[in-house]
Amino acid sequence: MKNLKEEIEMFLLTSNYSEATIESYKYFLQLFVKEISELTETDEKNIDLLKIYEEYDQAGNFIRYKPIDSNLIDQYFHRNSDKTPSWIKMSRHSITSFFRYLERKYDFNDVLKKVKFKFNNYSQEYKPPRVLSTHELLKFFHTVVSTSNHLSRDGLLFVLFLTTGCRISEITNIKIKDIYWEENSIHLPRTKGNKSRVLPLRQGIANSIKKYTTLNNLTMDNNLFDLSNIEIRELLGTYLTRANLPEVNVHSLRHSFAIMMHNGGSDPLIIQQLLDHENTSTTELYLRSNIITNQGIRIKENEEIYRYLDSNYSEEIRKRLKRRNNQT
Repeated sequence: MKNLKEEIEMFLLTSNYSEATIESYKYFLQLFVKEISELTETDEKNIDLLKIYEEYDQAGNFIRYKPIDSNLIDQYFHRNSDKTPSWIKMSRHSITSFFRYLERKYDFNDVLKKVKFKFNNYSQEYKPPRVLSTHELLKFFHTVVSTSNHLSRDGLLFVLFLTTGCRISEITNIKIKDIYWEENSIHLPRTKGNKSRVLPLRQGIANSIKKYTTLNNLTMDNNLFDLSNIEIRELLGTYLTRANLPEVNVHSLRHSFAIMMHNGGSDPLIIQQLLDHENTSTTELYLRSNIITNQGIRIKENEEIYRYLDSNYSEEIRKRLKRRNNQT
């Protein structure tokens, strides 16, 4: 077995988790390494899980090394017991997955099974995320259309989020070769759980994507969007601030998609399939919301947003870009 840092790197490199999960596990496992280093007074590069403790006889003679045990894991979690329940949950998931990897690879004893830390005391009741109402979504898209310096990209990006319910990692991993133009769909070769699926597109969006790829000279091996997860989150935050809207995360757009589908009369089982949920209980959590949906509302200043969403997206973008170029 290699040192702890090297084993973590190999675990992350060979895992089949989504990009977002790998990023999260990497963050928490790096914190784990740092604190194990402090607890054992060992340099991070020299932590050997098989040689955490030294055993001596009564005369002070070295007998052997002993591997990491559940006591050290307990110390780690007790040191972090002031963290939020979600932090403790994600840290536990990260460390548990890593030790299961070691168990499979080396038949290493999974010490997490003997941890005494009371994780149940740090659980929290599920609270649905803040989801933008219909009016707020209209205001958001109005801000994108009127203020974006990359309208063709940003408009298409958020339209895809809102009309497909895609996860952020699924959006960033879309390649041009994954788009089925005639079928009006996108093949997602790797989704959460390392599964593949076909994503149906709203009518006209495939044509909009084709125009976008032509405009940007994208080839079959190019990603549809040359943006990282962090950059997309920052983009969302920028437009929310400009629109004077409450802060929400990218994942809440999946909830918005589910709620709009539900309000439109779609069967929850269909919504479950579109969201790629394994269990209906997860989909039901998405459909819990206290927001006012403003169904049927029409505000004069936002009529162009409805047209933008319901007709030819890229054509509207093209006209606006042309208009801007003429002004400059």
